[in-house]
Amino acid sequence: MEGLKQLLQKERGIEEKFPIFLKTVKLLRNVEGYVSYKATITEMVPIIEEIVGGYEKDKELPEEKLIEYVQKYEAFWEEYMKYQVWLLGSKEDCESVRKLLDYSKVHILGVGTIRGKKIADYVIVCSSVPQEELNGIRKQDIVRFDFLRYCSWQISMETAYLNMKLRKNLESGIEGVVTGMSHEQRGINFERLDGKFACLATPSQDLYLDYHKFLWVYEDVVKKREGNINYCIIGMNFYRLWYDLSLSVEHERMLCQNVREKYLHHFHDKDKELQSYKKDLEICGALMVENYLEIDYCTEIHPESIFEDKEVKEPYPYALLLISKYNLFFS
Repeated sequence: MEGLKQLLQKERGIEEKFPIFLKTVKLLRNVEGYVSYKATITEMVPIIEEIVGGYEKDKELPEEKLIEYVQKYEAFWEEYMKYQVWLLGSKEDCESVRKLLDYSKVHILGVGTIRGKKIADYVIVCSSVPQEELNGIRKQDIVRFDFLRYCSWQISMETAYLNMKLRKNLESGIEGVVTGMSHEQRGINFERLDGKFACLATPSQDLYLDYHKFLWVYEDVVKKREGNINYCIIGMNFYRLWYDLSLSVEHERMLCQNVREKYLHHFHDKDKELQSYKKDLEICGALMVENYLEIDYCTEIHPESIFEDKEVKEPYPYALLLISKYNLFFS
């Protein structure tokens, strides 16, 4: 951009300006094969030809064309300095991810199979693709949004709904929490509890994950918001003391909370993907709008039509029996 500004400085001679001009044109050549820059290049080519023609014919640079060139180049540069992103995957999934990007920071370089010279900062994999489509792309430039989406809500739409509801409850303030499994999640009528409680219970959870859920909520409520947690209801049943979710057939449910608590145990099936999971979350945090995973979930699933009208108003007797039997109400 410093060189671009020099093109309009009257004190600089034509012989000094023309090489600078050619350097700026060289950068345009890097993007001329990309559809997203086609309109920009199409507008600038005639201007470039007139400037080059003026120099070759009369050793002059037409000032009005230089001004026009600089103005259009500045608009191009603003897009070029954003993250250059390529979306890879099915048309439907790429379109879903396109809606989540923060366009004040991102320029979509292309969608679909990557061809030719690659200048993308990141290639976002929106849905499962053959490995050969990723060949030639640096591993650190690949963002597996399909895996982030899988962890966020595709494993369990209901758990994603509960996570979203938990965040809203924390924002409005709580006095206590309920941990446990689906027995507590569906069996306890939270409206009858004395105080405002947040539900940490989700299907097929173990005590290890419950403990880290509680620590996460404590950090948010007490340390960040300077509130108080006065009560904790710990849901139990006859096998909870030795149940290990990571060794069960439902072991992938651990991933539903990993974006939040970041704790797993005895889990190996997804080790390779998890190595880049945290980094991908950081990158998406920079490229996408706030709460993008929640927005993606609501757009694709419309959870209000699935869960909100079906919340249990009367408690399951089994849940009350568990609480009564083990006397696990602490204050």
